Amino acid sequence: MENRKSLKTIIVLLIFLITTLAISSSCQANQWVYFHDEEIRGYVVEADTNKPIEGAIVVSIWELLQIPGHGFGGYAKVIEAKTDKDGNFIIAAWKTFKPLTADSVMHDLAPKIVIYKSGYKVYASHKKAREGFPEYYLLLTPEEMKKAKEANSINPAKLERIYENKDKLKNIDDTETELSIGSLHFKGIKLEIMKVLNEEEMSLKENRIQRRSIAY
Repeated sequence: MENRKSLKTIIVLLIFLITTLAISSSCQANQWVYFHDEEIRGYVVEADTNKPIEGAIVVSIWELLQIPGHGFGGYAKVIEAKTDKDGNFIIAAWKTFKPLTADSVMHDLAPKIVIYKSGYKVYASHKKAREGFPEYYLLLTPEEMKKAKEANSINPAKLERIYENKDKLKNIDDTETELSIGSLHFKGIKLEIMKVLNEEEMSLKENRIQRRSIAY
């Protein structure tokens, strides 16, 4: 008798899980336990010249939203890519099953995409921004939605040049803020961009010290 009850409970739980996964697959914002996304393609250019930027680091972040408190729920996926000589990048399609994140769902702003290249201002946008904030369609005019899409696009993402060392150092801090590097959020996540930012920061600070010593 006990075995039958246990079997019935397992069957009910499996039906519930399968139903939930089927629903989540149709809408990314509602994804739960089983997470996924399609391939993402984009390209990166200079804002002033529209010339392609090679070697820009592109980080795509699929953050989870904890329920019911709406706090940080971890990450479903974090993927890093680089632009080629034509400025193109590809984020591969992915799927993952995370039963230990049953208290969280996919954030409806995911994926957030952060693009970094030395000498350029960090570029960051999230899903809703790239769609022109469609949830506000009653408040925004078609022209405003179009501008929002263009301003946050990854086709292309337009990076602004920066020249001063102080601006470059601030840009590193801004990039780390966009990525939440240094917080507990990124504990255990290893990305090339972390090494690049650290090396560039050390180099800029050393140059600043050398300039001061020469001046005196």
